[in-house]
Amino acid sequence: MNAHFKDSLSSSPMSVRAQIETFKLEQSSPADRIAHAKTLFDTEGPTNDVVDRVREIAGSFGWFGEKLRDRTRCILANVYAERGDWIGAYRALGSVRKQGWPMVVQYGSTACLAALHELGYAAVPVIEECARLMPIGERRMLELHQLLADRSKTIAVVGNSPVQIGRGAGAEIDAHDIVIRFNNFSEDDRFTVDYGRKTTIWARSGGHIDVWRRPPGAYDFVLFSGADRRYHGAQAWDVLETERAGGRAAFVPTRVFVELVKALDRMPSAGLLILHWLRKIRGPLAAGGVSYYGFKLTDQNDGTNRHYFANPTPAKGRHDWDAEAAYLATVILG
Repeated sequence: MNAHFKDSLSSSPMSVRAQIETFKLEQSSPADRIAHAKTLFDTEGPTNDVVDRVREIAGSFGWFGEKLRDRTRCILANVYAERGDWIGAYRALGSVRKQGWPMVVQYGSTACLAALHELGYAAVPVIEECARLMPIGERRMLELHQLLADRSKTIAVVGNSPVQIGRGAGAEIDAHDIVIRFNNFSEDDRFTVDYGRKTTIWARSGGHIDVWRRPPGAYDFVLFSGADRRYHGAQAWDVLETERAGGRAAFVPTRVFVELVKALDRMPSAGLLILHWLRKIRGPLAAGGVSYYGFKLTDQNDGTNRHYFANPTPAKGRHDWDAEAAYLATVILG
């Protein structure tokens, strides 16, 4: 790790390491146990240690917490599935059969539902759909990686910070072969002179609460940010709806997400994650034909989300913007 970046990290309450190290199973609420199991899996990946700790959490609910236990076993099934151990995923879901497949549809990821296919629920359409989607997802990730690695194609990564207003770079952005935008970007004519209009890859977070609906078939890829959402999604509906509407869902490799979490000791923003991934694929960004726009990061340090297309809104506090700015300057661009 770059020494200047390492020195910039603080003992922020957002520290992933602190959250994990201070967790006490016997003193935690059921909701906290499930959240902790998910945090372990998302930030450390499908390791042996994560298998052991998630299994311990699942066993802590006892007979009076069957539904809570089974929600945690869905996470355990995801861990096994991402390791390629579908027999382990099958066994992790064994107790879920008492609750029936609707419970897993409510709480399970795409991989968790695909594992149910092996449990004999092949006649359930949504489960069969997830089972078909898993190998398609593998092909999509390969296709996306090949596209991003093609150095004959230029890439523009366009963030949503208002820092780009007045710079008149819209035409320059749209001249790139690949243009990546995030979540709730705007195509309003008021902003195209500065931010452009072209989008070939829509990078979005999972779920639907904070993400505007868009026609997913309008993009070459709909890229779900965070660890590979086929395994790490709390539900499968966002991925399924993307595919049903003609979109091509793609995913960030979990190892790339975990690597950045460990470097930051924070949950990274989607923008920094994509720039980090491109740095790994192409090397130094400028030399690799990658340009970025609409990134300042530290303009959100006052506890607000600032986007060029909307008034400031209260932030949820998941990201450490100073740490991200330091990582961008000294590691990704360094």
